[in-house]
Amino acid sequence: MNILSSYETIAKSNGTSLRKHTNDALNISNYLISSNKEILKNWCELNGIDIRMLLKEINIAIFFHDFGKGAIKWQKEAIKEEPHLPPHAAYSGYFLFQNEADFCSHLACISHHSLLTEYSFDKVPYPKSFNEEYLLEFATKNKYKIVFNIPWRNYFEGLKNFKKESQSLNVRNKWNNQIDTYFKAKYCLILSYLTTSDGIASKIEEENIPDTDVNNILTKWFPSPLDI
Repeated sequence: MNILSSYETIAKSNGTSLRKHTNDALNISNYLISSNKEILKNWCELNGIDIRMLLKEINIAIFFHDFGKGAIKWQKEAIKEEPHLPPHAAYSGYFLFQNEADFCSHLACISHHSLLTEYSFDKVPYPKSFNEEYLLEFATKNKYKIVFNIPWRNYFEGLKNFKKESQSLNVRNKWNNQIDTYFKAKYCLILSYLTTSDGIASKIEEENIPDTDVNNILTKWFPSPLDI
């Protein structure tokens, strides 16, 4: 078993810190966005969206996606020889929810490991404690605000209320009672950037690929439309 200080917070069992993994994922997302910026601009124009707001939503979803791993229980389990990791995505949404964000980014954050269903999170236990100092410092340095005294019951009740509200006509099409395609498209777009960036960051960290080689790898895997 590895030894972990009370302050240090990891995102991977191999010892990758939450700070490094988050920054890796954000850098990869920035590359993907810059290589296809015109496509995003066109999509935003077609749907009447300010691209700056969309980029903000992608960034906030990626920044907070693994904050739930700051739970003491997750940290203790992660350093075992054969870890059985508890959930973390639902807990990450607790911190994202405290900052101004569209609900699509929140849904992407809490579902980046599993699809949302009617009973998602119904049996997720409330976490008891977090590495508060680390998470607070990391969030503050990136100009986000988080607290730890909001009751978890309030947070999960908020998710249940959204589930009920998602049946209303402002989310569903009033003619065929289907989820509005614009809402789904925006959610899927943010989720795709999050899961792709998260997955590539994890691969790079697991294989110990030097930071100096990352851009070359991304260029090979995701060439720009002009290069194609």
